[in-house]
Amino acid sequence: MDLQPILEQLAKLPPEILMKIMPELKVEVPKADPSGAVLIGVFLARSLGIGKIIDNFIGEEYVTYEHLREDRANGSKCRVSTGLACEIMVGDMLGRNKDLTRLYKFEEACKNWQVETILGIPSEKFNYDKMVEPLTL
Repeated sequence: MDLQPILEQLAKLPPEILMKIMPELKVEVPKADPSGAVLIGVFLARSLGIGKIIDNFIGEEYVTYEHLREDRANGSKCRVSTGLACEIMVGDMLGRNKDLTRLYKFEEACKNWQVETILGIPSEKFNYDKMVEPLTL
């Protein structure tokens, strides 16, 4: 059944009538996965140099995503810098500004956002201790 004509007619109704009708329609809107928005936020934070600025300020070596991918490919233990962890937090703030991820849930969120596949960083690197570290400086 093509719902397009019905939806077009509904859209023409005055807002006050539409607001009365909508609860009766029982339309379920699926919750969108924020992965794309969060990762765009991460790359925006990266392009602005937020992580590098933070790491320079606290005297820590900034580690790029490329460097982490290489370390992982070589079997080396990759180290996430404080600035890089902050970039992930900024990405969350930009991509999910109405529903921020709690720090203790970042590791799980990074799994859902497929950070390992896209950025090459294991989600375990964004555990609670790593995410709280920037806040204790």
